[in-house]
Amino acid sequence: MIGSPGQLAVVATPDAQRHLELLAGAGERTLWRNQVAPRGLLGMMRFHPAEYAARLAAPLLVCIATEDRETPEHTTRQLAERAPRGTLRRYPATHFDFYTDPTMRERVLAGQIAFLQEHLQRRVH
Repeated sequence: MIGSPGQLAVVATPDAQRHLELLAGAGERTLWRNQVAPRGLLGMMRFHPAEYAARLAAPLLVCIATEDRETPEHTTRQLAERAPRGTLRRYPATHFDFYTDPTMRERVLAGQIAFLQEHLQRRVH
């Protein structure tokens, strides 16, 4: 699944390798395996959620890490742009910072909670 630059992997960036160690832990006690089934890759290649975004009736929040090398911003941004009630929030971070940087995770989470509260309040009134 995750490899070093130049290796055959779904994600092969220095950032991914560094964060893999933080997320999965090291040593024999980790339960996560750095593997992916080839059939899963076929589904990923065919999955284009922006094609269906125009059909969404519910509010949609899309959070983007501006330095994301694993999921390019232009493809993710299309979700928010095509959804009738889409909202885009950009954060100065990498793909993995959302998971491994406590300060960034709290910032993103606060934005998600505010979005949810805003849309729940509209529904109540």
